[in-house]
Amino acid sequence: MSSLNESKNPLNNTTYLEQSGIDEVHTWLCHFGSSGMLPALLDIADDILSEHWLVLLGELWVSFDNISLHGYDLFWAIHERVPDMDSVIRELMNDEERMAFEALPEQITIYRGCGPKNIFGFSWSLDRKIAAEFSFSSRYRTEEPKLLTATISKYRAAALKLARREQEVIVFDYPDERSIHWTEEPLLTPC
Repeated sequence: MSSLNESKNPLNNTTYLEQSGIDEVHTWLCHFGSSGMLPALLDIADDILSEHWLVLLGELWVSFDNISLHGYDLFWAIHERVPDMDSVIRELMNDEERMAFEALPEQITIYRGCGPKNIFGFSWSLDRKIAAEFSFSSRYRTEEPKLLTATISKYRAAALKLARREQEVIVFDYPDERSIHWTEEPLLTPC
């Protein structure tokens, strides 16, 4: 995990959250930038209430640049707070996202644009075209682009995130056992 600057860590005071709430912790985490926020959030996981930690994770999710680098630690940090990883984690969504999630049909089709090295991941999309574009974007470009497609119960999804217009569905797949069954298709161009 990353080392935090202890003098600037608002959690050094054990009653901090009771006095200030999570807004100041959110602001503090944003100082780490898109690559450092997730490691910093993982570092403080045991220092704050589980519910607050999950809310922060949901609020910051769309700002993280490196979920896959920390996927194993993230999975187990969530698992310690949410025993059933195959279920909805309402704290990860804001009110608008919860309403949109509830409006989804019972079965949803989700898509993940990826390559062989990042086939396992937590981020999927309800939009086939958006998912396919990820394999061709400069950040995630791969020599072997593919599109994964799965149909799951919406209650198997942890959350729906709407902030980046990706219609992102977060689904936690176990690191050592594939629990989402998908089909793969090679992509020659974005859909």
